Amino acid sequence: MNYTRLLRGAGLVAILTIVVTVIAWPDLQSTVRADDTGFASPTDVHAPIDWVNPTRGFTSNDSYTTTTIDSAMQGYSDFGFEVPTGAFILGIAVRLEAFSSDDEGCDLQVRLSWDGTTYTPLLRNANLTDSEQIHTLGGSSDDWGRDWVSSDFDDDNFVARVTNVGEDIGCLAAST
Repeated sequence: MNYTRLLRGAGLVAILTIVVTVIAWPDLQSTVRADDTGFASPTDVHAPIDWVNPTRGFTSNDSYTTTTIDSAMQGYSDFGFEVPTGAFILGIAVRLEAFSSDDEGCDLQVRLSWDGTTYTPLLRNANLTDSEQIHTLGGSSDDWGRDWVSSDFDDDNFVARVTNVGEDIGCLAAST
């Protein structure tokens, strides 16, 4: 039986959207404010590129990016974040819209990069079912195990990598 994990995005990976929560310390002002970037979708794919039609992950439109390979990875970048210099990054949330046709159960793992090649030590999991759902990973106080600086979110640096994995021994041979 051929199982496929499908993703579509209202944010980041045709399924993925990211929001960054920051505290800005404006010059010459006595107030401190918390702000966030709002969810942003990627506009480019980034290595690794293991999924079929990865650009379909840019928007939520019933057009899917897929994979049938366990441990297949897909990178997404160019979110257009504008984080003020000197801002303190409090948390990052990633939103995925996805489902799996594998009745054994599969997960999507997400890691974040600040330089396009090195990824956060902590990952977040979305447990998929056969019903399309929106999964929010991380949050306004989750730094993903890293002290972030504003330049980490430049389009050339910030990458969200999504990996297809199965529960226990992995997805069936042909699951996404």
